[in-house]
Amino acid sequence: MNRERNIRFMATHHAIQEALLSLIHQKRKVTVNAICEYAGINCSAFYLHYNDIQSLLAEIQNNILRKRKSLPKKKCQWCQPKKEVGTFIISSSRCIKMAIYSVSIHL
Repeated sequence: MNRERNIRFMATHHAIQEALLSLIHQKRKVTVNAICEYAGINCSAFYLHYNDIQSLLAEIQNNILRKRKSLPKKKCQWCQPKKEVGTFIISSSRCIKMAIYSVSIHL
C-alpha cells in the first residue's frame, strides 16, 4: 500500500511540473487553478506538494541545475576552442550557405 501511495505521489508531482512547463510553453496564464486543471488534480493535491507556484519553479530550477552539474566534464571531439571553431566556420562558409539555402527552400 505504501508503495502504491509513493508511485501516485510521484506521478502527481511529475504531472504538476509538466503542467507548469506546458502552460509556460503555451504562453497561457499560470495560476494554481490552471496548473491543477491541466494536470487533472484538485488544488488540495497541489498544496500537498508545493506551497505556491514560486516553490514549484524553484524545485524545477534546482532539478535542472542538479542535472547539469551531473553531466560529464569530458570534452568530446566536437568541443574545440573558439578560435578553431571560428576558423572552421569561415572555411566551411560555402557548405553552410548551401545548407541554409536548402533548408529555406523546404520551408
